[in-house]
Amino acid sequence: MASPTSVPPTPENTASKRRRHLGPASFAIVLIIIIASASYLRFSSRNQESRRAVLPAHNIGVGREAALIEKVGLPELGAANNVSPVELSPEKRALGESMLSALKLVGDGKDKAKLQQATDQLSQIIKENPEYADGYVTRATFSFMFQSPDAQAIVGDLDNALKTLSLPKYDNSSSPAAIYILRAKADYLLGDY
Repeated sequence: MASPTSVPPTPENTASKRRRHLGPASFAIVLIIIIASASYLRFSSRNQESRRAVLPAHNIGVGREAALIEKVGLPELGAANNVSPVELSPEKRALGESMLSALKLVGDGKDKAKLQQATDQLSQIIKENPEYADGYVTRATFSFMFQSPDAQAIVGDLDNALKTLSLPKYDNSSSPAAIYILRAKADYLLGDY
């Protein structure tokens, strides 16, 4: 006979006893599920990190194509397509070195004495190479850095740069558009707008 304190077995009572007592097989299954879930999460976070490392530009708004190019490179720039460095004549090498020293001399343009020295150095470069358009453009750019720039001299330099830009003697890097932008700024200083 059943004791007065025991409750007769019902489907609810039996299910609750089964839930409270997990056997060794059930415990192993739960443990396997937890380990598998943790491994999956760990793998997926590593995979996302590696995707970010491989495609960093994708997160900053650059297209996937650009990120892929960054990762694998362009075949056009491979070793098979590289051209040997351009041999410079001693004249062009000296011109480049003198331009570089003028640019280094001017620095950030805040030291007016150095700015004047750099402008004088550019004047000497232009005197020796009157067909060098980049010399005129650089001198005009330096002239804009003075407190009161000589707008007439700037306009003259930019006009000379436009005249000599297409001459084949030098490989000028200035574009006509950039020169016209500087010319418009000089015209504004002159009040000619």
